[in-house]
Amino acid sequence: MVFGEDLTAKLIQALIFIMPSYFANAAPVIFRTGKSKTPMDMGIKFYDSRRILGKGKTWTGFFVGIATGTFIGYVTWATGLIKIYGSIELHMTAAFLLATGTMVGDALGSFIKRRLAIRSGKSFVILDQLSFLIFAIAFVYPLIPKEIDCLSLAFLMAITPFVHYSANVIAYRLKLKRVPW
Repeated sequence: MVFGEDLTAKLIQALIFIMPSYFANAAPVIFRTGKSKTPMDMGIKFYDSRRILGKGKTWTGFFVGIATGTFIGYVTWATGLIKIYGSIELHMTAAFLLATGTMVGDALGSFIKRRLAIRSGKSFVILDQLSFLIFAIAFVYPLIPKEIDCLSLAFLMAITPFVHYSANVIAYRLKLKRVPW
C-alpha cells in the first residue's frame, strides 16, 4: 500500500485500507439474525466424519460479512479517508474483494480446524487471526498490486492478531460471543 512518505501516515492508511476486511470478519457476530441460520455446510460431514465447516459458519453470516465490508469500503471513500484507487468503481471493487476474501479465508480456517479435530467455537491461534487477512489480501492483490507493499503488509500481519483478539474480547464482554476468542 504505497500511501505516502511519512511512515505513521502510511501505517494509518494501511489500517484504513484493511477496514473492509476487519468489519467483514466481525459482522457475523455483530449482526446475528436469530436462530434460523442455514449452515454453509448444510450439516454434511466430510470423509473424516466431521462437519465440513461446523455450525458456526452460516450463509447469512457469510453474506452479511461481505455486505458490511463492502459498505465500510464505501464509507472510507465517501468520507475521504482513503481514495487510492482513482475511481469509486475501483474502490468499491477492492472493498468487495477484501470482504469476500475475508469470508472465504475465515471459512477455509474453519475447514482446516475441523480436519484437525478442533471443534466449532474453539480457538486455533494464528489461523483464527490471520487466515481471513491472507485471503483478503490475496483476493484484492490482482486488482491493485502496486498499492500493496511489504512494509504495510508486514505491519498488518503483525497488528491483526491484536486487533482480532481485542475485538473478540469486546464482543465477549458485550455478550455477543460465548468465548473471548
